[in-house]
Amino acid sequence: MLKGPEERTLRRWDALTRTRRVAGIGEIDNHAVPRSLGTVHFRVFPFERIFRYIRTHVMSDEMLTGDGQRDEAAILRLLERGRAYIAMDYFKKAEGFSFMIGDGEKHAFMGDDFSLANEAVLHVTAAGQGKIKIIKDGELWSEFDSDIYNCPVREKGVYRVEVFLKRFGMLRPWIFSNPIYVR
Repeated sequence: MLKGPEERTLRRWDALTRTRRVAGIGEIDNHAVPRSLGTVHFRVFPFERIFRYIRTHVMSDEMLTGDGQRDEAAILRLLERGRAYIAMDYFKKAEGFSFMIGDGEKHAFMGDDFSLANEAVLHVTAAGQGKIKIIKDGELWSEFDSDIYNCPVREKGVYRVEVFLKRFGMLRPWIFSNPIYVR
């Protein structure tokens, strides 16, 4: 069963983001192990299926051009910047997720720096109802059951989002955003 990232991985990532910019991407360790039951041959977790379970969604202000080299370079720049989120699409497609912080004059998205003058608003839109958790400097800062969440930001810190879905009677990991660095 897909359990999401290990707690120690998230703790290490949060610790690193407090000292420098560190972008997270999704990964899966899969070996498509061949098995046989008599004359029936199959693979446990075939690549065609398993690689649809966890995805890194890249956020761009511009459309891809169709030029493979240019698009690859653009995607790598976006990933390096942290303009992405990781989703366990196995449970539900996460397209439509957004996370931003703004104050009416300026705004920042995942991977961006945000200069806090007075007060800003953190805004999350999930692609469905879930438990939205705001992680600030590696600690649970706020949580809410909804598909949209807004809350004031009055303190500097490194903010990221986790969203969990209720599936099969349990909360399941769904979305993990890259942080916004509030300075």
